[in-house]
Amino acid sequence: MVQRVDALRYMTLEKHGGAVLDFDLACKRSLEPLRQFDFVAPAAHPTGFSIGMMLSSPNNPFVKSLIESLPMFNHVWPLLPYVTVMFSTGCHYASTVYTLQKKQSSLRILSGTPDQPSMHMLNGYVDTPLFRHLGSSSWHTKDARLILLFKNVDPKLVFAAMLIVVGALGLLIWCTCSARHRSSRRDVESHSGNSPLKPLWKNT
Repeated sequence: MVQRVDALRYMTLEKHGGAVLDFDLACKRSLEPLRQFDFVAPAAHPTGFSIGMMLSSPNNPFVKSLIESLPMFNHVWPLLPYVTVMFSTGCHYASTVYTLQKKQSSLRILSGTPDQPSMHMLNGYVDTPLFRHLGSSSWHTKDARLILLFKNVDPKLVFAAMLIVVGALGLLIWCTCSARHRSSRRDVESHSGNSPLKPLWKNT
């Protein structure tokens, strides 16, 4: 259902233009000055932008590409519904399509100043110059909470842990395959030893 809602956002913007906002997002001031741009969205952490708020002109080429690219990214990550949504229709999906655009001059991603780079980011319960974000994240599931536990962990430690897990799984698979091979070989040898070949003729 979340994927369908995300897709409907893009289709509505492409057809009619205007602005779409999440239910947990409240405007603090008019968005009228932003209409000078063909597309506007707040930046997201750590990269890309959030689709919680998007403003677009009708028939925008970028928004059209968001619609046309949906089938290409329609993949399911087993046991990871949050990841499935994010990479098929959500923020990571839209941000990936954005990076593929040749013309980005009319696309405005609201970030912030050099001393306050997260000024306009909608992460959790925050107040930005334009919005008050209640941070409900109602569609987040258990895998989202698990992923968020690692957001403040050193990436090197996460990478090292992933290498250890992958290495352990590889070793387990190798040991299992090796044990099956030895067992199969013993069965063949045992069968051959207990069942000698019978002669094809009898002495008369």
